[in-house]
Amino acid sequence: MLTLERAVVMQGETRLYVGNIPFSMTEASIRELLSGVGVTPSRVNIPRNHHGHSHGYAFANVASEYAQRAVDCLNGQEIGGRKLRAEVARPQPTFASRPRVQERPNLRRAS
Repeated sequence: MLTLERAVVMQGETRLYVGNIPFSMTEASIRELLSGVGVTPSRVNIPRNHHGHSHGYAFANVASEYAQRAVDCLNGQEIGGRKLRAEVARPQPTFASRPRVQERPNLRRAS
């Protein structure tokens, strides 16, 4: 079953994006990868489709003081024949910033 989760980032934490991960990686293997560079994540999330397959990226919440170290160590590292892409995650857009349905132009064609 597909669940939509909003990431909760605690004060003093930074949310990292780790892209181009092998599809076989699990949350536990991402934790192990981050632990290998001296960073302990409080939360790891690998978004999956409705079949349970990975989209090839993950998010991890880490202490803010270790975030840049994690990005520097992981970015470009090769795992399973794939070069990882790591960066501080962009903030998620809020629903308030999206136009309401009534404010969107009507794109239906007249029949």
